[in-house]
Amino acid sequence: MARVNRFAAQRIDYTTKPLELSDLDVDPITQLSAWMSEAIDLGVPEANAMVVATVGSDGQPSTRNVLCKEITEAGVVFFTNYGSRKAIELANSPKVAATFYWLPMHRQINIRGLAKRCSDEVSNSYWESRSLGSQAASAASQQSQPLESREGYTKAVDDLALQAEAEGALERPSTWGGFEIEVDVFEFWQGGQDRMHDRFVYAKDPGAESWNIERLYP
Repeated sequence: MARVNRFAAQRIDYTTKPLELSDLDVDPITQLSAWMSEAIDLGVPEANAMVVATVGSDGQPSTRNVLCKEITEAGVVFFTNYGSRKAIELANSPKVAATFYWLPMHRQINIRGLAKRCSDEVSNSYWESRSLGSQAASAASQQSQPLESREGYTKAVDDLALQAEAEGALERPSTWGGFEIEVDVFEFWQGGQDRMHDRFVYAKDPGAESWNIERLYP
């Protein structure tokens, strides 16, 4: 196969100081929150964005960026249309992986676990915090389905927005809500000079309460 382009020389040599075990909290949720807060404080755009990977019934994986809207004691929460490809794939196989990546900090966090739907109370609470425009766009969308014309979708959104303005609210459709990823493996990665990156994995033995932390080769 002919090469279209090569990017071998496109490389950043990270200069971040080495990451030591003593720098990490014993609780990975606390450590995730700390790194997320640092990214937000540094002004990293969409610091709460994460790439979520799911697997279809044919075994084909797919990925997309979503926004983490909450960190819980068990993991992280995001919201979507329950008719979307990712939601359908999660309904068939709740195993999921996600990656947070903060290039300016030379850091990423990889997580693995099981996804479950959030309660109506959680989904309603977040829905009500959104702007009427965002609510209308979500309610009118048949996410991941073929769209014949943008104009038709735009009109549906505008009609719902007018309805919401008149009524003062737009009820959350049952086809939209949250997922919580209950994480059982965390990997914290920090870039190092000359590819000497630092990687630490948190995992639990079955039935254990505390996390085991292990350093991995880069």
